[in-house]
Amino acid sequence: MARSWILDIAYVGNWSCVDISQINIHIICRHPEGDMIIPRLYRAMVERVGWTIGKEPRDNADLNVFSTYIEYGEYFPHYDATPTAAYFSHYETDNKNKRLWWNLAVKKIDLAFCTAPMFVKQLEMPDWNVALVTPFIDRAHYDSQGRSGWVEQSVVGVSGFVPGTSKRKGAGLVGKLAASQNPRMQEIIWKGSGSGWPVSTKSYSYANRPDFYNSLSLFFCSSSVEGIPITVLEALACGVPALIPRGVGMLDELPDAEGIWRYDVGAPIGDIEDIILEALNAIPDRNALRAATEPYTVDAWIESHLRPIENLLYELPPPEPKGKDWRGNSGIYTVAFGKGARECAVTALESASEHIPDVARVYVSNDGIKGANGKFLHLPDIDIGGRQAKLSIYDVAPQEWDYVLYLDADTEIMESPHFLFEVLSDG
Repeated sequence: MARSWILDIAYVGNWSCVDISQINIHIICRHPEGDMIIPRLYRAMVERVGWTIGKEPRDNADLNVFSTYIEYGEYFPHYDATPTAAYFSHYETDNKNKRLWWNLAVKKIDLAFCTAPMFVKQLEMPDWNVALVTPFIDRAHYDSQGRSGWVEQSVVGVSGFVPGTSKRKGAGLVGKLAASQNPRMQEIIWKGSGSGWPVSTKSYSYANRPDFYNSLSLFFCSSSVEGIPITVLEALACGVPALIPRGVGMLDELPDAEGIWRYDVGAPIGDIEDIILEALNAIPDRNALRAATEPYTVDAWIESHLRPIENLLYELPPPEPKGKDWRGNSGIYTVAFGKGARECAVTALESASEHIPDVARVYVSNDGIKGANGKFLHLPDIDIGGRQAKLSIYDVAPQEWDYVLYLDADTEIMESPHFLFEVLSDG
């Protein structure tokens, strides 16, 4: 099928000598048609540059670009031979699993994109492997009809999807501010966009998001960790003042415009209340607030990707093979003594067979287990909980295995654990 390639000279400037139409670049996104921030950002690449987007990588691509490092982790064992790039939004200090995905992807991908200089050091990659990219907002989608000054009742808003028990969005801080005993704070109406906030919250579609911001006197960003602070940019594009934390993502890159207020993460509640009240009493310069978003254009977003991609594909030597191939010389090891453990082992081994079928499975017990999807290895039941069998993994497991993953009998695998073998193979 013929594809239409559209690339304005503004993207290329005088740096590129590559015929972009000859680059077969594919973007992998779990929800390519979604209304969330990252799908919208990467759909712009498809619409403006002509790349493709889908839920899975492509073997014939010149470069597979994963819209998040987590999605890369789902596919990388099958795409080591294809150049890969991934977007690293933010480094989560309170999410062990995401830290594991981050560190694993860093070891494997050829090119990392991130939006904040503070996250470059967490990538621990050579400078030429890391590119800072500029997110964009459709400034024409927003207007400057927001409220101003201390009106009869001021409205402070928060936005985003608070993920479960995660603390990074600062929902706890919002709850404390909304429940303040300060009489002037009690006059404020708090409202949220998205989900999970401890104040009155509604989900707004992308089309209706300007309505939310334009109803506010002040936008409050309570995050302690942030990748693309798109909500802040959207509020500023509406000319709405914003109170933002210092040292969070790319927020420090915003100018010190009148109407952009700042606080320190972890500051006393009273100090933050004072800033909120001061901001609500001030008369913002809405034109200055909108001007703060001028650098965040689709042109800048695209060009900040094209430069490093050109360097990767046309100037750098092919990457050396990474890590040791664990497929074919690894296995899953389960110990099952006693009636309960033996019954659970059937489910555990079946789930392993379903989610990582190319890895061998063995189970250790004093007798074979009917229905167990794995090779039986005999050991006598001589202690409580099969302790000896667990301590002797490397002696009992097949000697041809270089990497052994112990699977407790009462564990059911819900998705592929191949990344754990990758961690083992990388030492």
